[in-house]
Amino acid sequence: LALDWRRFYPGATPQRIGLPVYPFAKERYWIQEAADAPVAGNEKAVGILHPLVHSNTSDFSQQRFSAVFSGEEFFLRDHQVLQQRVLPGVAYLEMVRVAIEKSMPATRTSPVLVLYNAAWVQPFVAGGQQQIDITLLLDDNVPATYDQIHYEISSRHEDATIVHFEGQASFTDVLVPEKLDVAQLRSQMNAGTLPPRRIYAAFARMGLHYGPAHQGITAIHKGDGQVMADLTLPVTAAQNNYVLHPALMDSALQAAIGLFDDLDRLPAQPLLPFALASLKIIAACTERMVAWVRYAPDSEAGQRVTKLDIDVCDEAGNMCVQIRGFAFRIMDNGHQYTQVNLGDNLDFNETYYQQLIQRVLDKELSDEEAIDLV
Repeated sequence: LALDWRRFYPGATPQRIGLPVYPFAKERYWIQEAADAPVAGNEKAVGILHPLVHSNTSDFSQQRFSAVFSGEEFFLRDHQVLQQRVLPGVAYLEMVRVAIEKSMPATRTSPVLVLYNAAWVQPFVAGGQQQIDITLLLDDNVPATYDQIHYEISSRHEDATIVHFEGQASFTDVLVPEKLDVAQLRSQMNAGTLPPRRIYAAFARMGLHYGPAHQGITAIHKGDGQVMADLTLPVTAAQNNYVLHPALMDSALQAAIGLFDDLDRLPAQPLLPFALASLKIIAACTERMVAWVRYAPDSEAGQRVTKLDIDVCDEAGNMCVQIRGFAFRIMDNGHQYTQVNLGDNLDFNETYYQQLIQRVLDKELSDEEAIDLV
């Protein structure tokens, strides 16, 4: 096309410069837009601490951090359950990690954070500018060692508080991080390979619609009661300063679909995260990762509540995240992720629910018995 560039510059004409002749680097460094929305105290957010944790809204009564989401963030826009933009369950894990990191004194020496006894209570559904809060509380019996940090993620709906996620955390020392023999494990995956096209089409049939930013699986290699998934950070999901990147962590959980024998005979309803025995954060996620997913020792296929053990490492096998006892269940028929229904369901007895979760963690009840009592 013969284009008269001078017509674009009716005033001063800019100088021309030569571009470098070598190829441009492939890395992308997207600028995260600060949420220009009111937070606690009707203040304007000038800068944000983290893409998932925008500001410190603590006061003398509690240690609290908050974020305001519009629903256009990649982790909401590209994560839809039954056509509702739902915050991924793994996003809560990074939110808790950031809140604890920002709250710890500089004198802390234990390097590894462990989240345990965690439970997903109710989903956070995006609907305009909405604030979500992360509240931390130390156990009064051990205030100096940080052996038991309680966390709760909640939001407000009308005059009620909705609890979305809760659990406990502590720090531990790891002298030598474990390393997976990726090649040896991959040799055990001799039951075929699932391509991304089949994987995400199967999720869509269940009502789980993942956009480009949440399609991190490049392949799932199937074995006997176990799978290994190759993960790549999607280009539309900015890396920023994530440790537990929601796109990669969600893809690691998505890999559990490979444990089903036939993708054409999946449950008609979506699978929901339910509880987590422990998650150990050893290192930050990398752009290319491997997830090894298998049934937990006390779980097997066909149960109403399935528990998994998942190791997430880099391509060399260096351990980044260890997940133990991750439980998911099939969503009840007829349940919809809408703000109206969330408001209608606020009359549940939270104390009873927490006691029920604790009885499961203490092995007084089985997972299936607990489901019957919910």
